[in-house]
Amino acid sequence: MTQGDLTIQAMIENYANWLKSEITTSQFGDYVELTLPYVDRFNDYLQIYAKHNRDGSIELTDDGYIINNLITSGIPLKKGTPRRNALEQIAHNFNVQLRGEDIVVRATPNNYPQKKTYAHTGHVAYRRFICVVA
Repeated sequence: MTQGDLTIQAMIENYANWLKSEITTSQFGDYVELTLPYVDRFNDYLQIYAKHNRDGSIELTDDGYIINNLITSGIPLKKGTPRRNALEQIAHNFNVQLRGEDIVVRATPNNYPQKKTYAHTGHVAYRRFICVVA
């Protein structure tokens, strides 16, 4: 291992420690709100809601934030329209489901970190969607 490898490893560990220290949680009924240290285009912190299901899986959702934000920004997303089809394709590409206006990811305790990343990626997809169809 070289000196540069050690420096990169330290940077990764510092980032992971910072991320862990910056995530806050709040309980809302059956859901836990995870507030992430990333901001959206309005400079608001991103939030994901997690719920443990009876089958042992974990459901992650944005509680409709992304799609409602697109609609209130003047981007119509009526079913069957090219924009809605594009949104559905983006969701499919990121391996997330659209349930009404909610973006939903189901995870297990073993794949939760990866699936949480997919849920967060939905916010990134939102930014791409704004750029592509606006």
